[in-house]
Amino acid sequence: KTLNMKYVLSFALIVFFSPMVAEAQPFNSAVEYLDFLSDNSKVVSKDMWDYTRSIAKSKSARKVEKKRQDLLQSIREAKRMIKAKKPFDDQRFIQQAYLQYLELNYTILMDDYEKIIDLEAIAEESYDEMEAYIRLQDEIDEKMKASSDSLNVQVDRFAEVNNINLQTEQSKTGAKLERAGMAFDYYNTFYLIFFKAFLEENHFFASLESNDMAAAEQSRMALLAAAEEGMEKLRTEEAYSGDASLKQVCTRMMKHFQREAKLQMPKVISFYEKQEEFNRLDEAMKSKRKRDITQEDVDAFNKAVEAYNSAVKTINKDLEVLNEKQEDALKDWNDTVEDFLKEHAA
Repeated sequence: KTLNMKYVLSFALIVFFSPMVAEAQPFNSAVEYLDFLSDNSKVVSKDMWDYTRSIAKSKSARKVEKKRQDLLQSIREAKRMIKAKKPFDDQRFIQQAYLQYLELNYTILMDDYEKIIDLEAIAEESYDEMEAYIRLQDEIDEKMKASSDSLNVQVDRFAEVNNINLQTEQSKTGAKLERAGMAFDYYNTFYLIFFKAFLEENHFFASLESNDMAAAEQSRMALLAAAEEGMEKLRTEEAYSGDASLKQVCTRMMKHFQREAKLQMPKVISFYEKQEEFNRLDEAMKSKRKRDITQEDVDAFNKAVEAYNSAVKTINKDLEVLNEKQEDALKDWNDTVEDFLKEHAA
């Protein structure tokens, strides 16, 4: 069983400026130089947008590793181009500001994103690991925002020194990433509510496979607690820009988990316990010598076989219903999430 939905980093991009010369001053090299720096950074920002969009589409950072390597190459090329050009009027502070910004991007992709890939491999196994996975994304986002702010300070300084009026209009790519970041931050809240219960549901079925009814009962109770806790948290959540679809689908998922834990899972556990009891009876009959088996033993065993076969038919129907409802609920969740992100993070 897979979650079919992962997280994507929401990089905060620098605010790109379109330099505009003051009317009293003709177009000059300072403007050309700032255009050159901005153009090289825009190449990187476009690659970042393509990369984060690919992660959202493939649901895995590991699967789009080649795109990460391509982005690292784009940053190396942008740094090479900027270093090769002598700064206008030897104003190296603006050159260094862009280089530092690109270097931070490079370090994040090389180091922090390696951690993201490593955490991705284990995040679905533990709620704590999933929280750490999301927390690391938030930390990276904060680094990016801080770097952007620092760069913008130096861009303003360069513009002031060289008498350049700046049209402070955010780039389309930057706006897309900021919009996507806000949508994913909102989504993550609901995802963690969903994931906590979903994880316990997985534990329940894993316990059945290992024939550990004590663990299955423990997971059933944990699932019920997670679903009830989730319902309580959802009461205070608001819609996103008028879109309440995530809150609604998460509420439906919690109700689904509650029904499973209260109504369907106890029947499954009960059957497995009866199956264990029948298996013990079967082994006891097989261990007896034929001459020691009485008619009463035969009648009792045949009655147990009849009851067991009837229970098998019943549980098979119950499991079929359980699986169908589970598949429908998960499809509802995934479809709603996909529509939400397509609407607000594309």
